[in-house]
Amino acid sequence: MNYSNQQNQTIVLKSGKQIRQFYVDQILYVSTSAYVSSIHLANTNKTESFSILLKNLEELLEPYGFVRINRNELINMKYFKKLQEKQKRVVVLQNDQELMISHRKMSSIRQFLRSYI
Repeated sequence: MNYSNQQNQTIVLKSGKQIRQFYVDQILYVSTSAYVSSIHLANTNKTESFSILLKNLEELLEPYGFVRINRNELINMKYFKKLQEKQKRVVVLQNDQELMISHRKMSSIRQFLRSYI
């Protein structure tokens, strides 16, 4: 999988008076809860929160290899480690964090992975 299109690419997000710029290749995953999206960063283990819909972030990040895995989370496939489907549907990221995959999104994850195998 080639993620070179993520290098030096940034997104700018505004929340109230705060404006932040993020390098796309540093975003591990994005989660949402009650209209607040949290960006989880790879190298710093920090989380930044913004009042932005996950749908809007998905549209921004999809061209860079981000995939929606359930209604609350969007992952950067650059940090994908493995897929587990035995007892529960889980994607494991490079930092060994496990995130649940919804039944509906499982086919899109498989399709994304097949396109690179």
